[in-house]
Amino acid sequence: MNVISALTNAKDSITPALAILEETVEQVDHHTAITPQMRNFVCRSLLRGGQILDSINLLVACARHQDIWVLCRTLCELAINTCYLQVAPEIEFTRWSNYDLWTDERLILNLSSLVPGLEDALDPKELQKQREQRKALEDSGIYKNLRGGSWSEKTMDERAKIADVPLHLTPGIFHTLYRLAVKIGDGFVHSSPKSLGAQKTPIVSPHGPSDAEMHATAQALSMAATSVYAAINFTRVRFGLPQHPLADRFADSLRIAYRDSGPF
Repeated sequence: MNVISALTNAKDSITPALAILEETVEQVDHHTAITPQMRNFVCRSLLRGGQILDSINLLVACARHQDIWVLCRTLCELAINTCYLQVAPEIEFTRWSNYDLWTDERLILNLSSLVPGLEDALDPKELQKQREQRKALEDSGIYKNLRGGSWSEKTMDERAKIADVPLHLTPGIFHTLYRLAVKIGDGFVHSSPKSLGAQKTPIVSPHGPSDAEMHATAQALSMAATSVYAAINFTRVRFGLPQHPLADRFADSLRIAYRDSGPF
């Protein structure tokens, strides 16, 4: 296991990843074969993924692998949903697009029970409009009988498998991301012994990161970069865009990072 090489190559994948992403967004934004709503969704999702990857890259210098895994888990879920919704039935995209409106009303009700006078401080016209829109969603029945208050009929595992279908050259990549990055990330998102670290660590350590911390950082960074790589590839295939000239450099860096960081 060569931790330094793994970290170096994982970091080397970031710059081409962000360059490919921004160019892909520009091409998708001018694509006329799909609806403006879907174009807007794909562009916003890819750019958000690039922002998260850039944030992760900032954490690498201090080897904050627990925090990187939290963001990596978020990024992987974003990548899976972004690609799934490009091929999902229209009703799924409609449910996803209105999900904040569907859940915000319940949030306001819960907060109002805890914070006296909260509703009085809100714009009554906006509040009424929101309630009318939510009532229309309720009457439509599009969220009826969904598991766990989700927007989708599919579990994330199932969405990942569906997103894998168009990527014939890299079969199973989204399902792998789900099984590894999402599941590992869950252990850091929630308060578990793993999320606290093996020992007491000062907020600003006087020493450099240990080999174990660098190893975990390299693994998490590789997974995060792979999430962006997979989402870009999926989108380019979906929109009929040619392979980007920087794609091979990106893929090579990730392959070396995986090899040198050892098995998960």
